Amino acid sequence: MRIGPPWLVGIAIAALGFAGSAFGAEALPTVGPGATREEVFQAYGWPTGQSWFGTREVLNYPQGLVTLKGGRVQRVDFSAKIPWPAPRPQPPPPSPVSAKKAGALNDPWIEDFEVSAQEAARRGGPILALFTGRDWSPASRQFHEQVALHPDFVIALAAEVVFLRLDFSTRTPLGPKLREQYERLREQHGVTVYPTLMLLSPAGESLATIDLATPQGGEAFRARVISAVKAERARLAAQTAMTPVAVVPAGREAGRAEQGGTLALLAQIFGLGSTGLWVAAVVVAVGALLAWLLWRTRTPDKLPLAALAVRLSDGAGGVPTSKEIVTWPKEKVCAVTAALAVSEGYVAEIMPFGSDKDLLLMNRGETCPRVVVFCAAGNAEVVPARRLRELRGTLTAEGAQTGWFVSPKGFAKDALAYAEEHHLHLIDAARMVERLRELPPLLLPKVLPRAAVREAA
Repeated sequence: MRIGPPWLVGIAIAALGFAGSAFGAEALPTVGPGATREEVFQAYGWPTGQSWFGTREVLNYPQGLVTLKGGRVQRVDFSAKIPWPAPRPQPPPPSPVSAKKAGALNDPWIEDFEVSAQEAARRGGPILALFTGRDWSPASRQFHEQVALHPDFVIALAAEVVFLRLDFSTRTPLGPKLREQYERLREQHGVTVYPTLMLLSPAGESLATIDLATPQGGEAFRARVISAVKAERARLAAQTAMTPVAVVPAGREAGRAEQGGTLALLAQIFGLGSTGLWVAAVVVAVGALLAWLLWRTRTPDKLPLAALAVRLSDGAGGVPTSKEIVTWPKEKVCAVTAALAVSEGYVAEIMPFGSDKDLLLMNRGETCPRVVVFCAAGNAEVVPARRLRELRGTLTAEGAQTGWFVSPKGFAKDALAYAEEHHLHLIDAARMVERLRELPPLLLPKVLPRAAVREAA
């Protein structure tokens, strides 16, 4: 039987082999928006890294990134050019020694009260203190495993509180400093039940105690604890908002005294107390602001009603507009970016002038940076891909996982394509406005004034 020319036979065999491999290979797993974190792990294996941005969690894989919000997949950014590796198995639970080495990625709880107090004072929030005894108290061990280290708990509260663990374990030796701290706080607050969860001020004063009484643990208990902490946090924030705080620039004591006399006279004329007069002044100021914004947007066809509502909300809340951000100098862009990162749980280090990078972002307790940040002045030109290549080179030198580039004017098309291919985060003026809007209302004034102070310094 005549088979045919050798070259034709070779092509036929190659085609059959390709078809067999195509039909015999397993289809690559796909996970879309709405999937759970566990479904992501089942499909793609354990991630090579994790990072948190407020309520969002980013899982790093060799083929790209998976972004989750509230424990659900928001988007999947995988590159078709990167080979698909075998799923990485889940690592074993960390031992006490390895947990300490892993830092805040595996264990976000600080063990030194003074460190937590400094962080809470800087962030303007309370300390969430956990009194526990993990090696002798079954309830403490269960709370630690099911709640304290669970990603749902950490992600939900990381931007609102500073985690502090006071572990009275019998088999883990404590240094004299920590032992003195723990005993003092335990006696000060009369803690006799373990675990006990409390909200403390940076000075160590009790603000609230979270009820942990429950017949059993599990997901429902974890959700109830999260809800209780958020409720107490909101109550404390509301109390803080009702306390008037006057800030008077230096060198204006005479004007302040004159203003005080005028306010006292007006209070007598209108029959108002000092608090009532301040409330009336705030109401008048907000009304004037809203009236001005309505006048600016009085032509209906220029601004839809929804956009008008957003603008009014931004104006009343103090969120800057994109036009304002593009007028900021580079120092203020860096300062606001650093303040945003701190509000999202990072430790931000602003680099000195002339450095090849502007910010380094780290998790608490770690010395190796997670994120390298480049910033551009508001009036700088759009960023080309060349600058992103410089950022990627700095990432490699620093050993960081990812990079941010903050440029209010935006980015060129080649830069957008390069960032998508190499998983870099780009932040323009519009994106910065979005991130400022996502802040709790009471946290925004702490971010922007802090940035202004750094700029002036």
